[in-house]
Amino acid sequence: MYADLATTDADTVLAGWLRALGTCRIPHRPDELRAQWRTVTSHRKLLVVVDNTTAGDAVDLLPVGPDCAGIATSRAGMTDLVASGARVVPLAPLSAEETRHLISRLTPGTPDQAVLDAAVASSWGHPLTAVLTAAYLARHPSTTPEQLTHRQETSMVDDRVTRILTGLPAPVERAARLLAVHPGPHLPLGLAVSVLGTSTDDTRAVLHALVDAELLTDLGGARWTHHQVIAEAVRCGLDPELRDQAVDAIGQYYRVRSAAAGKVINPWRWRIDEVGVGLAEDLQSDDDPWFVDRDAAIGWLDTEMGNLRAVARFSADAGRHDTVWQLADHTSSYATLRKPWALISELYPAALECAQQVGNLAAEGLMRQLLARTNEDWEQALDHAKKALALYQRTGYAPGVASAYESLGTAHREGGDLDQAAEEFERSVELHLRLNPPRRRGAALQSRKLAEVRIWQNRPAEALTALRRARNLLLSLEVPDRYQGTRCLQAEVQAHRALGDPDEAEQVAYTALDEARATGGVHQEATVHVALADIARDRGHHDQEVAQLTQALQLLKPTGHPDTERVQNRLAAMHITDAE
Repeated sequence: MYADLATTDADTVLAGWLRALGTCRIPHRPDELRAQWRTVTSHRKLLVVVDNTTAGDAVDLLPVGPDCAGIATSRAGMTDLVASGARVVPLAPLSAEETRHLISRLTPGTPDQAVLDAAVASSWGHPLTAVLTAAYLARHPSTTPEQLTHRQETSMVDDRVTRILTGLPAPVERAARLLAVHPGPHLPLGLAVSVLGTSTDDTRAVLHALVDAELLTDLGGARWTHHQVIAEAVRCGLDPELRDQAVDAIGQYYRVRSAAAGKVINPWRWRIDEVGVGLAEDLQSDDDPWFVDRDAAIGWLDTEMGNLRAVARFSADAGRHDTVWQLADHTSSYATLRKPWALISELYPAALECAQQVGNLAAEGLMRQLLARTNEDWEQALDHAKKALALYQRTGYAPGVASAYESLGTAHREGGDLDQAAEEFERSVELHLRLNPPRRRGAALQSRKLAEVRIWQNRPAEALTALRRARNLLLSLEVPDRYQGTRCLQAEVQAHRALGDPDEAEQVAYTALDEARATGGVHQEATVHVALADIARDRGHHDQEVAQLTQALQLLKPTGHPDTERVQNRLAAMHITDAE
């Protein structure tokens, strides 16, 4: 049995179904009609499908017999059905490939590839929008990609949104418009609380009302999303002053949350935006921190990656330049750990430009350091490092000066000038120890980098001693730095290889692998697999080399890091494809 409640009502549907099942006398009273339906279906084998329903109507329409099953679909929340024994299955938007298939199937002929790409992009994974787009292409076969991209998403959407908003209580309508300002792929509860300025319970009630009004979709896990076409129609009527308030609230939310997460991930590093760290500390209570441990902080940043990228673009466009470099500052330790190349390649250049826009020389110095750290071209990296040093020196920012020498050393090392690299790292060690108070951790990091240079200078025994000393210091800190301690182990692997001791190198590498997994360093874990592949190659163990490289590739692919291509090329040179 099937019914679409978009065009009829539950009582009419029940009466029709009862007649179809052979019931002669159809009750007129709604309660009797529902009782009759329960009686008739109690001993039948039926499948009932109801589209565009509500939780209340679905309870009345779904059969009750043990041999019956029912499916109810709705754009509104259906969680109330759980109490009646139903299982709620939220449906995600269509993937790009699914959207492409749907539009292609409904469009006569074969659309031009560029037109089809624009059609998929403008549909946002929404089936109704995809169908409407296909109908538009059928009526206008000469449509260009530009026309599809810029055309209005049908007046039907705007009219429907207007009708919905008009029927909402004024506070809920205002909330809908404010929340629609958020540019990211999903809306977390904490952000909604910040934007609306209401309690968590009141915010949840508003979000529930917006789900029922079909303006939001509940993704579960205290996250919601809105179709971008609908969001555009909702926010277009927002007062400019309120929009500015929402823009500021969104930027501030991600600033302080990322500051809190960054502090948990790396409590040792200096930050330009220390004010943001202070705000984060003030807004949390000791009994209820936002992130109970490092894994929670990393997990939050993993989940919020799409939002962070969107908010950075959005803030730059809105003239909130400070927000952009602050996000880069607070996510830099996460970026070192996870290597999310899509974020790094987009955020760091934008953050540099924004720091320059506001004239913050120390922030510009940090952004240039971040670009030096992630630039594949050593000459460009060296240029950024030199400019970072000059900026820190102009502002008298001593921690930045000490750190900039590290960036100079790294760039010289990548350029092949090992003597100059060693000199820069030695200078960095000295400056870190002269800071007030001395930064023993920073000095240990530079000692490790200096030791790596010593390996390349054919001084592996000297390097090994320095690496063990640096690792011991890093692990003896009040909060042990296990990630950087593992970096020391990675360098020890190379020292043992240089000393001609593959067995010891392998043993240290497996210790490093366990520690990399424990700290969540995905790129670090992949790099250790590459080191194990090198050891296997030294021994002539082809199969083991391939196995280690394959594991490294599986870890690197989701990050988009340039090392992905290097590992792929190495496997290709061995005539190994990804599929193998």
